[in-house]
Amino acid sequence: MGLFFWKKHKGHKSKAERRRHPRIRVFLKVDYQIADDISHLNCSTRDISEGGLRFGLFQKIAPGTPLKLKVHLADKKDPVEILGKAIWAKETPGKDYPYEVGIAFEALPPHSLDRVKSFIDNISIERQEHSYQDTDKFS
Repeated sequence: MGLFFWKKHKGHKSKAERRRHPRIRVFLKVDYQIADDISHLNCSTRDISEGGLRFGLFQKIAPGTPLKLKVHLADKKDPVEILGKAIWAKETPGKDYPYEVGIAFEALPPHSLDRVKSFIDNISIERQEHSYQDTDKFS
């Protein structure tokens, strides 16, 4: 029991419980720019929430780095433009991108936030409906 037994300490919260907004796993095209550097195009998100996103990139960046993002939602409209800050970054050897970064949204105009919320809600509804359809097949 010793090696595989793990007891939660009082007051321990899982990552999911600490998050203010639930994350939706989805792959979206994202372009980013650091300060006045060139734009880096066609990176891919891993997940998104109302408060931030995670995406893969080819360069190492430090936590605290401000970024300008253009997130291409699946609604085929213009990309959502967001100012964000890197909260964490890590190497991801063996994946499509050598690095991953977690971004907290710093500045998101209300209409852009509405688009992100609507996109997340629609994905959640579609996945629930798909889940129900799958369980109906086995009933």
